[in-house]
Amino acid sequence: MKILKILTPVLIVLAIIIFLTEKTQNQPAKTNLPAIKIGQAVVSVEIADTAEKRTLGLSGRTALLLNAGMLFVFDNEDYHTFWMKDMNFPLDLIWIGADMKIVDIFKNARPDTYPKYAFKPDHPAKYVLEVNAGWAEKNNVAIGSKAKLPPDLTK
Repeated sequence: MKILKILTPVLIVLAIIIFLTEKTQNQPAKTNLPAIKIGQAVVSVEIADTAEKRTLGLSGRTALLLNAGMLFVFDNEDYHTFWMKDMNFPLDLIWIGADMKIVDIFKNARPDTYPKYAFKPDHPAKYVLEVNAGWAEKNNVAIGSKAKLPPDLTK
């Protein structure tokens, strides 16, 4: 009986924590970063808009927040190729054309693919979004989906 009295509050607290975790998983990361929208999904993004930032990308990091990512901004549409050098977790790579439509997606790009494999889109893109592996599928993001970026990123 004493064990039941002790375990009951512990189980209630655990249930509340699980409920709150599930509730916040689909929310955008709470940051001061710009957010982009693809379909109904919103993702907070760090911007990689210089050669140095694009080369470094997310390399060396141990994790990425839920609904967070890195948006690579290029001067021109092209077949921008990506690798997983020094990555510690898998990513979904989403190529976005200048018309803001998704032109290609590679799901679950794993760190162990480097150096043997580089990810290249089938169509030219001006932007590339890196997010946690599984994000595109979870949020029903597909080729042809429309992205909405902050106006200062679409110049």
